[in-house]
Amino acid sequence: MISSTTPLFTAIISFVVQGETQSYEKVTALTLVAFGAGISSGGEPSWNVIGFCLALTATATRALKAVLQAVLLNSTEEKLSSMNLLRYMTGMVLVVLLPVAVAMEGPTKFTAVFARNYEEGNITFLVIMSLNVTAAFMSNLSQFLVTKCVGAVVLQVLGNFKGVVNACISVLIFQNAVTLQSFGGYSLTTCGVFSYTYLKQSEKKNNSSATMATAPEKQPLVNKV
Repeated sequence: MISSTTPLFTAIISFVVQGETQSYEKVTALTLVAFGAGISSGGEPSWNVIGFCLALTATATRALKAVLQAVLLNSTEEKLSSMNLLRYMTGMVLVVLLPVAVAMEGPTKFTAVFARNYEEGNITFLVIMSLNVTAAFMSNLSQFLVTKCVGAVVLQVLGNFKGVVNACISVLIFQNAVTLQSFGGYSLTTCGVFSYTYLKQSEKKNNSSATMATAPEKQPLVNKV
């Protein structure tokens, strides 16, 4: 449930870092998105203080990451493309995660797994690993592209809406049962997503109209005789 509040955290951090303000209508739409996602998850019976703090920290850092990505992608000074940002982040993530993986799993764990599967002739493992790496690459690249086009807040709103889409697909394909509580949460999330998207597009259209109205008319270089 805590992760469903990521759009709200993103809006707050975006205001602090970028100075981007949200209207009362958009804040209401974001609240609907977060509240609906929280209701559809059904709550967490095994509540724990440490777990709550860790989940809250993960939500805040996820929102901060999205905002910083938007800053880097839309910066006129850096001019980073989505592919370049992914390239730089991959190297930094490798430097950070490799020592942690070695400390927790041992320096030979990675090579031992590959050696064992190679000796057993398990080609499926290598195929799955390759598909996993490819999927992770495409997921991060598409995330950066969406962030650059629509911003960090919209990306997190769409992330919550992803749960609604996954639920609909699971019902259609696997015939999974959906409770009334989940249906109500999905409905609230859907209303919030479409409301926020509509308000965002209306604001963008109004800003474009205002810019065109205040733009000075071009004077001809040579007056006609």
